[in-house]
Amino acid sequence: MSWSTTLQAAALFASTTVSIWAVLIVRTRRGVPGTTAFAWLMAAVALWSVTGAIEALISDRDAQILISKVQYLGIVPTGPLWLLFASTYARATWVKHRGMRAALFVVPVMTVAAAFTNEWHAGLWASITDAGDASGRLVYAAGPWYWVNAGTIYVQMAIGTFVLAGALRRFPPPYRRQTWAILMGALIPWVGNASTSWACCRPASTRRQWRSPPRASVLLGASSGTASSASYR
Repeated sequence: MSWSTTLQAAALFASTTVSIWAVLIVRTRRGVPGTTAFAWLMAAVALWSVTGAIEALISDRDAQILISKVQYLGIVPTGPLWLLFASTYARATWVKHRGMRAALFVVPVMTVAAAFTNEWHAGLWASITDAGDASGRLVYAAGPWYWVNAGTIYVQMAIGTFVLAGALRRFPPPYRRQTWAILMGALIPWVGNASTSWACCRPASTRRQWRSPPRASVLLGASSGTASSASYR
């Protein structure tokens, strides 16, 4: 096992710890709007992180692919949960409609189904090949449904970010500082998601596994930056 793989796993385990810490803190502040969605968001990041760490530490190909599928249970809810948190925190009225909330999770549910049945249709991953180096990692070539899922998450994150930014002028100063902290934390996964999509567009000869060491840093930074807002009252 290379030192970079060890560092990746350590960063992902650290992200898991920070995310769980945020969940525990948020549970004590249920009177703040959006805390339920925030707690579930941090729980999703924790699952995303811990499965990424486990995947980095194992070398069996079938086990890696299975963990990648389970990892999508933590990946796909991040977009809708971020939008729900931002909208509830900003006191948006649409979140009161159960049908609209449920609609946010249609693509995530379909994506999880696509991940666990990918061998039948190659819709999420067009191919899975060995990286060809000592790392033992796998290269996941994006299929058409990958872009559907990614585009949905980007749109949901963008809407949530704009909702929070638009609410800044309505909030009193203490809430403005907290909202700025949340927005800064949200910028980290934006950068990471952009780098992921760029990596998927590169030629196969230069592409690396999309859950690479930079992704571990992104998850650690995202969980740390976003969880920092939980310390506000």
